[in-house]
Amino acid sequence: MIKLSHFIAILNEAIKKKNLNIVIPLNSYVLNILWILYKNAFINGYNVIQGGIEVELKYISEKNILSTMKKISTITRRIYYKHKQLDNEKRFRRFQIVSTSEGIYLITKTLPQEPQTRRGGEYLFKIN
Repeated sequence: MIKLSHFIAILNEAIKKKNLNIVIPLNSYVLNILWILYKNAFINGYNVIQGGIEVELKYISEKNILSTMKKISTITRRIYYKHKQLDNEKRFRRFQIVSTSEGIYLITKTLPQEPQTRRGGEYLFKIN
């Protein structure tokens, strides 16, 4: 099973090397995060293949849409926010991935939160 920090490290390294496709070990948690990234146009797509997930990164004018991803919660130090704290955090960060009891959500600075995401949760990572 791949850990979230390993997943973020693989993506950041691929972005730094300007890779078009990468293969990540299969994990349902990572699959949910990839769905969020795909749905919000951060990646071109992903396919489940034998032994992993092939991710196609998205570039515009040779710049990756995902500039850097930084993990906030760690195994030893979990960061939980109430939805009002997330609203305050939105002023400073463009995109945040939050894990709630209802699933994983992308919270953005520009778009208002959907009613079902007006719930606190674990602040997993941010996308700069």
